[in-house]
Amino acid sequence: MNQQVVTDCSIAVVSLIALIISLALFPVFIPGGYAVIASIVLFIIVMTAGGFYISGAFPDKN
Repeated sequence: MNQQVVTDCSIAVVSLIALIISLALFPVFIPGGYAVIASIVLFIIVMTAGGFYISGAFPDKN
């Protein structure tokens, strides 16, 4: 299997797990409506960072 496909799928799974965990935990700390918005924003940030990683926008440290 192509390494980029594995990386892409891994980032998608990690983003989904982050969304589920944040939806479960954020309402403990902040009110419900704000918790959902914060969870969605976190999901978008994680997906964006993963997209930058896949596209090579982050410089290599080699």
